Amino acid sequence: GPPPPPPPPGAGGGGGWGGWGGGGDTDYDDSFRNDSFQLSPASGEVWPNSEVEITATFTPSTATEIACVAFCDIAGKQNRFPVHLQGTGIGAKIVLSYNVIDIGEVFINSVSEYEVEIHNQGEIPAHYSLLPNDSLFGSKFQFDPAEGMLGVGQKETGKVLFSSDVLGEFNEDFEWALQGSTKPLRISFRGKVIGPTFHLDEQVLDYKRVSVAFLNTRHFHLFNTADIPFRFHMRVPGDGTLLKREFEVVPSSGTILPHGKQKIQVDFIPLTTREYNLQLVMDVEGVGEQMASVQIKAQSIVPEVTVSTYELDFGECFLRYRYKKVIELVNHSDLPAKFELQPQDEISRCVASYDVDYAKGTIEPFLSRTITVSFTTERLEKVQLPMWFKIIGHEDTPLEIQCIANGIGPRLVLNPPAVKWGDIDVLKSSERTLKVTNDSLIQADIQTLVMKRGSRFKVNVPGLSLGPGEVANLKLEAFLDDTQPFKDDLVLVVTEGGQVKVPLIAKGTGTTVWTDQFDLSTQPRVDIGLQFSSRSCKRTFTIRNRGPKSQTLTWYNGTAQEAAYRAKQLAEGKKKKQPGEQEEKLPLGDTFRVLVNGSAEPYLLEPDATATVDILGFCKKPGVVTEKLCCRSKMDKENRVIIEMHVTAEFVEPAVEFSVPSLSFLYDYDPAKALADVEGSTQQVTVTSACALPLQCNIRSTGLPFTVEPSDVDLAPGASRVLDVHFDPAYKGTKQSEEVQQQLNVLFNMGPSIEPRNEKAPAGFHPKKGAVDLAGQINYPNLKIDRTELKFGAVLNDTTRRIKVRCTNTSTIDASFCWSFVVTDPDRKQRPSSSGTSVQSGRVDPPQPINAVFDILPTRSFLAPGESEDVEFVFYGHANHKYKAVAQCEVQGGPEYSVKLEGEASSIQYKFDRTLLDVGNVLYDKFAEDELVLHNTGKVRFDWQARTADVSRPTIVTCVPPSGVVQPGEKVKVVVQFLPGMPTQVSAAFTVHVAHFDPQSVVVSGKGIFPHVAIDLPRLDPASYARFLSAAQQELGFFGGGMDTARTEGMPSATTRTIATDYDQARLTTAGGGAGYSGGP
Repeated sequence: GPPPPPPPPGAGGGGGWGGWGGGGDTDYDDSFRNDSFQLSPASGEVWPNSEVEITATFTPSTATEIACVAFCDIAGKQNRFPVHLQGTGIGAKIVLSYNVIDIGEVFINSVSEYEVEIHNQGEIPAHYSLLPNDSLFGSKFQFDPAEGMLGVGQKETGKVLFSSDVLGEFNEDFEWALQGSTKPLRISFRGKVIGPTFHLDEQVLDYKRVSVAFLNTRHFHLFNTADIPFRFHMRVPGDGTLLKREFEVVPSSGTILPHGKQKIQVDFIPLTTREYNLQLVMDVEGVGEQMASVQIKAQSIVPEVTVSTYELDFGECFLRYRYKKVIELVNHSDLPAKFELQPQDEISRCVASYDVDYAKGTIEPFLSRTITVSFTTERLEKVQLPMWFKIIGHEDTPLEIQCIANGIGPRLVLNPPAVKWGDIDVLKSSERTLKVTNDSLIQADIQTLVMKRGSRFKVNVPGLSLGPGEVANLKLEAFLDDTQPFKDDLVLVVTEGGQVKVPLIAKGTGTTVWTDQFDLSTQPRVDIGLQFSSRSCKRTFTIRNRGPKSQTLTWYNGTAQEAAYRAKQLAEGKKKKQPGEQEEKLPLGDTFRVLVNGSAEPYLLEPDATATVDILGFCKKPGVVTEKLCCRSKMDKENRVIIEMHVTAEFVEPAVEFSVPSLSFLYDYDPAKALADVEGSTQQVTVTSACALPLQCNIRSTGLPFTVEPSDVDLAPGASRVLDVHFDPAYKGTKQSEEVQQQLNVLFNMGPSIEPRNEKAPAGFHPKKGAVDLAGQINYPNLKIDRTELKFGAVLNDTTRRIKVRCTNTSTIDASFCWSFVVTDPDRKQRPSSSGTSVQSGRVDPPQPINAVFDILPTRSFLAPGESEDVEFVFYGHANHKYKAVAQCEVQGGPEYSVKLEGEASSIQYKFDRTLLDVGNVLYDKFAEDELVLHNTGKVRFDWQARTADVSRPTIVTCVPPSGVVQPGEKVKVVVQFLPGMPTQVSAAFTVHVAHFDPQSVVVSGKGIFPHVAIDLPRLDPASYARFLSAAQQELGFFGGGMDTARTEGMPSATTRTIATDYDQARLTTAGGGAGYSGGP
């Protein structure tokens, strides 16, 4: 409402509140204070006849009844008046969607989840918190959230998780404390925790009859019918431990998933013979032991096994060699059996040892097992040794087998049994081979020795070892110093095999002339090696007389002597040529000769004296040359050839190889560089010696533009040297492109001893040489102009003629060129021509400047490589003048090209031989021909054309040819064909047009006739005939014109048809003919 009126002056009062909270005794207090009640305003003024509104606010902190007294203190009054305040606090109001949840049966260790909705139905926010529950099953619950705050009307869904590892029933209460309320919120859970459910698909595992030590397997399945996994353990109570275990469960433990299936395998290996009646039990982890069981039944036995033989006789056995025999173990039972060989003791191994391929194994039911027994003896005597096989399960009664053998040592076979040298050369070692074979299966150790002391015989090895079946070749050496027989014995001592003797016999022969380089008694082959052809070679060696007598030695070429003898036989006719036999080519034997101490004469060689022998050789051609050189010895009365040696030398020509077979050089003109700065190029080629002898090479080029450095090179066999080949493209000084072909020659210096001095090679050089092809490509901008002379001939006065010349860039360089005129008079020069080109001009008595007579288009141009262009030369014909000039094409960086020009101007002059043609009488429907001759009496060619289209029908005139060209001084014949078309005198004119002159009229005349007869009978002229005559005239196209119709009376119809048909054909062959005629009577 409106504010109270102000108090009158001097009026008014003030006051304030005071009191006790909770309804206690009143006591004076300056202001009112209480946790649950508040008064506002707490003090103020009240005007007369007005009032003040005081607001009391109740804010309870707990859900209970609260009361207090407030006192109002008024100024000026002694007593305060009390105001009683009272209120009841209402707490939070929360409800749950469920107060009791019956879980029912749950599996142990399974996780169950439940939802509970919390709703704040009060008018104030509510804070809640879960109170702890430490009971056995209460600790298995989890609440999410455990505490929280809900606004007014707010809802929240909480989750409850339950998982128990304890079996049993439960009924648990849980409470939430509500802030501001003394009554908690409660919910109850009840239910039962049960164990997992499962079953086994087998109750009994019956193995029936089984063999001891064999694996037997059975299977069954474990099914988990629960909703939770569980862990299981399988075991067989009463089974052994470690190595004595007979049962193995796979898997023995594990976890099976909800509603899962697990395959269980039970492996059984019996160790003894007995009856089995056991239980396989299953423990469930966390639930209990022996929750399920499976019965196990079995009976184990040992099968009956025998051996095929109880004695193995190996016969004679080489020491320490393994022999093998076969035995069989037979199983007479329907179950498999296991066997095992008992190990041999170490003491018996000193006498002999045995082994088998299968020391243990299995024998299938009613079958046998083949076993290979390996036996080795260690002594040279008879040996008997037992071995035992035990059957698993009957270890106390093993199967015994006796092994018997007779030990022997190695045996040798000698070939030959006696070694005989026969006659051998003295002063020279001679070897023979004794083949020793170890004819046994064991190694043989042999010692060798010669019986006599100082024997002339030696054996190459003091001892040797031969493997089984191995063959050794003993080298026996005999070195005789006299020509008498010698004998001795070779003794072979075999370890554990006795001794063997071999007789040795030899006798000495030969000569005592000796050299340390060759074996002179065996026709030695002397290889002088590689030598250059056309140059002398030499081989030197020393001989010595090691005998007691002097000898006179004479050397000669045996090949030359044999050739001379055979040539003599052929010359004397002693050797007749057989039919078809080719002529035999005899060796010349002129390559090698011998000098003794520098002389070719016989030489006396004293005892123990020496002499120098030189073998000289020379051959012009390459190849391998072999000749026989012989030495004849004269000693007392004995004269015989003591030495025959075959001397061989390979004569080769010097040869080199180049890294490339040819070198190609290329020079391309560069417009950016001046021609004076033309630089050559250099390429390298590697020359390699392809000769096995050192080479001295002189290298030169056959001509310019090529030079080479270095010019002298020494090459060892296989060595290489790099050569620099220089190329000078400006060696000629011209600008023409060209290809240059030369060669790089390698000459071989053989020194002053080269023979002979071949005219093909300079002095001292070998005739053979090496070469490399040199090719140089020099590219300047060059053109090809297809014509070097242009004759325009005679043209009509004051006209022009144009001739095109094809210019082609034949080079690989871009060509820029320009045209100009060249004259012999340097003082006469022309400025730019009509085409804008600067030229120099000249003429033979020209009436006009040269650029007013000739022109070139274009005067400047550019052509890429291979590109072509037509250059147009223009001649301007000044009246009645003749001109000559030279056009020069200047190519930038290239040569200059000239084209001669010649032309003249004149008028056209011509004449006809006649202008009136008379063909006489001619059938009016047939063509007649005549000739008209047109002469060109001038110097200018001209065109002409005959026009006959203006000739009126039915007359027809044609010209063959109808047009053409007449060259200067020539004439043309024109055949004029004339068809009268009417049987009367006919004249027709046509025109001939020559060049630009007025047409020339030519008149052709002739008389058309036709065949006719005269009849002297009286003429009848009936009216009916006149009608037919008129029709015939219309068909024939005759309409008067002077034709004598009376002469056609009585004409046969066939004649009329023939005339009409020929006329029609003539009209069809002529342009502009009349209507055709179809014929008819």
